[in-house]
Amino acid sequence: MDFAYLLEPAIEYARGGFAVSTRLAMDFEEQGGNLNEDGRNLYLPNGSAPPAGNLLINEQLANSLEIVANEGKQGFYQGPVGKQLAAYITELDGHLREEDFTNHTSTWVEPLRGDYLDHTMLVMPPNTQGITQLAYMEMAKSHPVQAMGHNSTEYLHTLIELKKLAFADRNRWVADMEMADVPIDALLDPDYLNERAGLVNPAEATAEVEPGFGNEIFSNSDKEREDSGDTVYITAIDQWGNAVSWIQSNFAGFGSGLLESETGILLHNRGALFSLETGHPNEVAPGKRPYHTLSPLMALYPNGDFAFALGTPGGDSQTQSLLQIVHNMLLFDMTPQQAIEAPRFRSLGGLNVAIENRVNAEVLAGLDTLGHNLNLIDGWTATFGGAQMIHHNPDTGVITAAADPRREAYSLAY
Repeated sequence: MDFAYLLEPAIEYARGGFAVSTRLAMDFEEQGGNLNEDGRNLYLPNGSAPPAGNLLINEQLANSLEIVANEGKQGFYQGPVGKQLAAYITELDGHLREEDFTNHTSTWVEPLRGDYLDHTMLVMPPNTQGITQLAYMEMAKSHPVQAMGHNSTEYLHTLIELKKLAFADRNRWVADMEMADVPIDALLDPDYLNERAGLVNPAEATAEVEPGFGNEIFSNSDKEREDSGDTVYITAIDQWGNAVSWIQSNFAGFGSGLLESETGILLHNRGALFSLETGHPNEVAPGKRPYHTLSPLMALYPNGDFAFALGTPGGDSQTQSLLQIVHNMLLFDMTPQQAIEAPRFRSLGGLNVAIENRVNAEVLAGLDTLGHNLNLIDGWTATFGGAQMIHHNPDTGVITAAADPRREAYSLAY
């Protein structure tokens, strides 16, 4: 399809404006503290967010999008947009230069695949945490999670402890594979992961978990991070069965907080997940992509047909939420919407666990007894992401879409 045609709606919304929702206005208020002056003028005019229903207009962004529409990616990376952004960053004593934009390339990659619950799960390879999703699922095979019962104490404890094991390896190894050695085969070896899964102590929560291998000792950065975010997940399927599972993020609520006024572009801060430890695979370096948490999922039936696409914002909670939702649907016979709405947990650093207070009180007491430090979350909050799903029933041909009430989300059929 013609790129200029595809960008027409975005250009129209940037130039003509779109209505600010109640939730968006709240996010502006809560997450706008790091905005520069130009950013505050746009998103927090007169010191506060535009009232719900007002139009948010960014004409400079519309102009930048028009350049991309007319000139393609060259208009951004080798053209006036990239040149202006490089000059702006240089003026602020940053480290991106015009040649960094000019030399940038995007990589078309093959997804990683894993078999789980009679489905082939497709995830993005490193530098994403998709490999962690597959490792988490493989370790879950070593425990009778279905027999434990949905959101029982034993079930939740097991998933929380398996997450710690998966994340210890993630934090030690996941990095840009073009510039670091990431031992994918070893990290996804079923025998290795079965052995790792056996480390779960059914009687006690573990505060610290070490990676399964690696001679060098690096700090385990499985720590709690600031919970605001700017991630959007979208999934779509067309009448021919082509499906997309897509995610984008500026990382923090307003990324770096730096709005470049001439282009209308807000700069991200995904480099925040680089490591500063010498020798770490994810150590910050020129021309290198940082590790990041973006982890969209797609599942296929054994015959290779599309089964479902699933994803969520939420940083470290993405892999955790997706496994819980997959279990809800494939093990506990929930519909896609029920699977997304069911109460979830989010394991944070160490013993800390955020968990929705809709979980049974006896279960919560049991988790507390096992040593988990629970933070009960009331209502429907973005702490646990905002999952979206499209599911295909191979017997009826029916396509079902599901959207999470924890964030602004909806599904459309056409």
